[in-house]
Amino acid sequence: MIEYICMANKKKNEQGLGPLTKLTIESYKDRNFNSLLCTYELEVNPIEYNNGMAIAYSSPTRIAEDTPSYGGYTDNELKFKFLLDGTGAVREGVVLSDELENIQKAVYNYNGDTHEPPYLKLVWGNLSYGGRLKKMDIHYTMFGPQGDALRAEVEMVILKYIDAETLEKLKHKHSPDMSHLFTIKSGQSLAQLCMEVYGSFDYVADVARVNGLDGFRKIEPGTKLLLPPLS
Repeated sequence: MIEYICMANKKKNEQGLGPLTKLTIESYKDRNFNSLLCTYELEVNPIEYNNGMAIAYSSPTRIAEDTPSYGGYTDNELKFKFLLDGTGAVREGVVLSDELENIQKAVYNYNGDTHEPPYLKLVWGNLSYGGRLKKMDIHYTMFGPQGDALRAEVEMVILKYIDAETLEKLKHKHSPDMSHLFTIKSGQSLAQLCMEVYGSFDYVADVARVNGLDGFRKIEPGTKLLLPPLS
């Protein structure tokens, strides 16, 4: 399992970087993110979010095999926590039960038209994450004199989802059956591009010849290279 944690930018307005942006959850009726049902903006941004990615491998079946065999990519999940406050400390007039109902409508409730829960898109800064709710836990942390919940911490796990149109574009972007035009960046090599597109270094000399290169050890940044489809 490979995981990385992205720390939230705390109060950008205090750092002179513009107004504070709130994480927004967009709820969609359809899988292509066209029919918007509602949006929910967090009152308090998460301190961090965790994007977990994993690759599956099968264990060696013979003693002579010392390397696990690649088995594919597994689900990508986004985990984050945020605070809901009904004490008036964050914003006056907030009723915790109403906020929980609103967030549940946005991410969890069954849609009678589609007969399934909604598709979600999380938008915050550089983050634009499409997915579907896998799990939501609500931890009540403060109560009034009569036992009414006043504050809660909500933890969500969003299972990544990519719509069919975007997925098709991503597949074609690195497909060996299509032509690709690349602009060489600093530190990038022809060998890396061949591995990225063809999955092999065997085509380096062929690609160099197609592009009229005398050599391929050192290519100036900004050079445009055509990687043709495999015949």
